[in-house]
Amino acid sequence: MKTFENVTVYTLGNTSIRHVRCRTLSVEVGPYAQHEFAIHLTCVPKGKRKSRSLIVMGDDTVAMVAAGMDSPEPRSPWENNGGILSQTIGYVSREDLEEELRALLGNSEVVYDSAHDLLTFIEDNYQLPDWLNDALTNPVTSKVRLL
Repeated sequence: MKTFENVTVYTLGNTSIRHVRCRTLSVEVGPYAQHEFAIHLTCVPKGKRKSRSLIVMGDDTVAMVAAGMDSPEPRSPWENNGGILSQTIGYVSREDLEEELRALLGNSEVVYDSAHDLLTFIEDNYQLPDWLNDALTNPVTSKVRLL
């Protein structure tokens, strides 16, 4: 488990990037329900006393933490037109949201990126078949060719 103080955590929503400014944050990677990989986030939001939990799983397994509570705020997927809320964007792919998140945090100090923890979790808990491991480590001499 990793813990942080005075940070902003960013996760992907369906059409936007969610963010929470946290006084304290703990992050742990592990299984949850039917998902083999999930990110368990527990934080005390800025201005609150009680901790809140969030589990990021499935297609949403992206979480990034920026140092400080003054990190940039993502654009809102909603706009107010004379008291009527309307959505400003339509369908957004996961890749577009991840790219937008990385661009948003381009000048910020990123203290945690879930991509590294997920790869470490997979390496520690799962073993590749010998033929695949051989093809990845010895691509020239392996009898298996990866496309």
